Amino acid sequence: MKKILSVVLSCMLVLSLGVGTAAAKESPSVEEGVELEVISLNGSNELVPVDKDTIVDATDVPATDSLPCDEEPIMPLAINHDYAGVASVELYPLLFCSDDSSVYAYPRGYRTSWSEHYQAQSASMHVTRAQAIALANEALNYAKSNSASSSSWEFFGWSAIPTFALQAKYPLYIELTPELNSEAIGETTKTNISLQSSLFTPAPVNIHAPIDTGFRYYFGYHGAFYRRHPNGSGSGGSMLSGSVIMNYDL
Repeated sequence: MKKILSVVLSCMLVLSLGVGTAAAKESPSVEEGVELEVISLNGSNELVPVDKDTIVDATDVPATDSLPCDEEPIMPLAINHDYAGVASVELYPLLFCSDDSSVYAYPRGYRTSWSEHYQAQSASMHVTRAQAIALANEALNYAKSNSASSSSWEFFGWSAIPTFALQAKYPLYIELTPELNSEAIGETTKTNISLQSSLFTPAPVNIHAPIDTGFRYYFGYHGAFYRRHPNGSGSGGSMLSGSVIMNYDL
């Protein structure tokens, strides 16, 4: 896998990519008023097929002491400024069915969301070991109870879906790279942004991982949102990172 910037350098990008979209000040923790919500994937009550070509093998994911730089989030002072932030992060279990050799996403998962005044450029969903195991077991029990063969289902991994809030008078594009423990696990994608204010949801980051690793790790996206400066001359960007920290309590 191609190595990417360390977490320390990623945090430094907050300054180098132009946090001047709004003056930064010490802000409340992203944990304030934020709880895990149980939600439905695209309003579905059925298992959702997942393209196996989009799944990254993370069965040998190493433990990490580093975390995404979301412990001291940047908070926009006013929503009429150019800014970019993490609006929400969702997590769903993935299941493997041996009957058809297919992978499915369980349609119920967790979501952490932030109101527009608390949308940090780097933010993560924090999932404890017990919460992860409980959701995985719920998914397995659902699949087995709604299948002719209960023995054909196995836990396969996780799917993370961040959504980014983007606002700029002269937006340009967003670049995102899927990552696992600060290491790139896929190609960088570039998407042009035409609306002055929008929510952008990239493709899910799907990983094949054990139901319980016994240690902490994280996965999601890092990248940047680029725009011309409000006066119309020059351009800059804002670093972005939206991820899920698994086994946060370990």
